[in-house]
Amino acid sequence: MGTYFAQMVARDEAHFVIETHSDYLVDRIRQEVAIGTLSPKDIALIFLERDGVVTRTHSIELDRRGNVTNAPLSYRRFFMEEELRIMHRSPVKRVK
Repeated sequence: MGTYFAQMVARDEAHFVIETHSDYLVDRIRQEVAIGTLSPKDIALIFLERDGVVTRTHSIELDRRGNVTNAPLSYRRFFMEEELRIMHRSPVKRVK
């Protein structure tokens, strides 16, 4: 999906606002920046960090190689915790 979105934006056929908990989607967009499909200026990556009742917004920048340059420490932690939640959920019972 990330490649599709990047190609649509690169051809100036569409603009998107995407909300995701998927680091795979974010990583694909980063890869598209790295290979030159998109410029870092084409991307606005906003990370929302909840701290009790307060929500902080972080504007995360990418360099021309798709590297995240200024993410808060909680950025990677969030995706790691999401993955751990998936790994530790109850197993799905298979129907025979």
